[in-house]
Amino acid sequence: MREEETGDLVVVTSDRSDMSHVIGPGGYVAGRLREELGYERVVIQAATDIETRLRRLRLARIRITEETRRTPDLEPLVTGLETEEARLRGLLPWRYWEQTDGPLVETDARVTVALSGGYDSSATAILLHTLGYDVETVTVDPGRMFLPPDLRHNVEAVCREIGAKPRFVEIDLSHVVEGALKEGRFHPCGRCSSEIHRRAVETAETEVVAFGDGLPTGPMCVRRFHDATRLNLPAAMAKTKFELKTLVEERVDGFRDYRYGCPFLHQVHMRHPHLRGPSVQRILRELRHGFLEVGEALEGIRDVLGGEW
Repeated sequence: MREEETGDLVVVTSDRSDMSHVIGPGGYVAGRLREELGYERVVIQAATDIETRLRRLRLARIRITEETRRTPDLEPLVTGLETEEARLRGLLPWRYWEQTDGPLVETDARVTVALSGGYDSSATAILLHTLGYDVETVTVDPGRMFLPPDLRHNVEAVCREIGAKPRFVEIDLSHVVEGALKEGRFHPCGRCSSEIHRRAVETAETEVVAFGDGLPTGPMCVRRFHDATRLNLPAAMAKTKFELKTLVEERVDGFRDYRYGCPFLHQVHMRHPHLRGPSVQRILRELRHGFLEVGEALEGIRDVLGGEW
């Protein structure tokens, strides 16, 4: 399927096993297609993956439509899910979100995005802004070990793109530093995530608080949390990591790439190598879900292993 507007070639194979033949070793076949036929980009997708994502979208729409009775500010999201379904069915360009500034919906709905400066939460802010939301952001800052300067830079760059004012709130994670880094008693990510999410919800000034989580799909993509409605937007829209990353890189000038995990996590890995295993498991969970592709998972695992392979 050639998209004349974008210069993209979208190839849909019957199943994931067939994708390897079109991609070729190291992407060789897809690269030659792009070069020989003059496409700007070649996108390879499996029909089975698309069907899975369409099912997730349908389940999310049922859940979110039900929740709009209690939380009307979720209503514009239904349009977003319908738009994403049309894109996956080939009725809209594959890079629709990269090319659309919005607003898609005329609304006064407000949302707070827990913006970490990573690709997932940054894409969440851009997508909600494109839908027409009045987007506010909150960035939970446990210190430079967790939120390094490059991520702070990304937060500010995303806020400029969507016309929001960056807001940083501090949090004390010394108990995580003690237990994970000094003692090696537990892996830090789950506890950090839980504390940061709680702090983001507590300091938000809107009823809906959006996060960049991609795994809790379908009915789990939205739920009540501390008297607020927590929305996992990439999960609700059945997005992939590659799509989120592409969206951010095409829409945000000067966005800085980063390694898997934060500097604190890498210090934990160096001091307590046995905690690298849970990090790899987290990456494999995203791979199994379909949020990551194999190459993305391998890159993350290399980061966990300190570049060793």
